[in-house]
Amino acid sequence: MKVIGITGKSGSGKTTFASLLAKELKCKHIDIDKIGHEAIFRPEILDTLCEKFGTEILDENGKLDRKKMGDIVFTQRHKMKELSDLTWEFMQQHKTQTMEKMLR
Repeated sequence: MKVIGITGKSGSGKTTFASLLAKELKCKHIDIDKIGHEAIFRPEILDTLCEKFGTEILDENGKLDRKKMGDIVFTQRHKMKELSDLTWEFMQQHKTQTMEKMLR
């Protein structure tokens, strides 16, 4: 299996390009952004996020408010690193499992 990785800054169009490429080449596409979004809603990760960033990142129903979280991590580089460090292992494991399923 050949693997193509697409990198770039936030908002640079990686997901759009990857989707178009997958459609053109008729191949599968793993959306790492989607995996990252799933990661932050996992209870064990959300609990740690609240410890590190405070409960102000939650909405009135106790759910993660992604806008509030974004306001923090996109204005404080060290906070983005904390978020990445917290979610990266889950994202890597999920990506690897997805690739292994694709090989079957």
